[in-house]
Amino acid sequence: MKVSVRNHSASKKLVFWFCLGCAVLVFIGSIIGVVYMSQHASVIDHRPTYSRSSESVALDPLGSPKVKTSSSSGSYTVAPDRPEILSIPKLGVSADVLPMGITNNDDIAAPTTIDQVGWYTGSALPGKDGAVVIDGHASMTGTHIGVFSYISTLVNGDKLVIERGDHQIFTYTVAHVEIDDLNSVDISRFLHTYDGANQGLNLITCTGDWIGTGTNRTLNERVLVFAILQNS
Repeated sequence: MKVSVRNHSASKKLVFWFCLGCAVLVFIGSIIGVVYMSQHASVIDHRPTYSRSSESVALDPLGSPKVKTSSSSGSYTVAPDRPEILSIPKLGVSADVLPMGITNNDDIAAPTTIDQVGWYTGSALPGKDGAVVIDGHASMTGTHIGVFSYISTLVNGDKLVIERGDHQIFTYTVAHVEIDDLNSVDISRFLHTYDGANQGLNLITCTGDWIGTGTNRTLNERVLVFAILQNS
């Protein structure tokens, strides 16, 4: 029985090209899989951990969106008796605390970035009687999220921690969380400690839906968090 060498050679070539084609398809499929996973991995955990420096567009939690630039750095320091770092362990938050006054609209001024927070200088100092008042951004126009995006999820018993400029630590326990309509916020009440405590820490940020246009554009609700100094 004769076997054609020509036909045998052609068959070997056909098998070779078939195997090569399969290998190429497998390789392309692997590349597509890796790209898909890398693009979708970020949706697994929506809760951010914040660095202490950034530059971005921010909005005033008591007013309208504003574009500002950040001057924060990892070496940020303050006077010994002033709040330097706010931490919220449950949310993975650690943020520089910047001193803030009052705007021309008589609102508490906001920090210049969405990953810093502002201590209202007309409120108490950590370790002194009264409420330490801190505001921060929940978001900005677009897709960015801010340092206070999730403070509405805090519940009674959660911890808030302030590190002062002299590195002394003050730990506060959440006692009350509420969401109010923008026009219903009682600022006078917010500037005082919850339930008559000697020392407290109060946080505020925006939430809800966007309303208004131009310089009057803002969110229509506010999240208020009241915490009491441990052993206060």
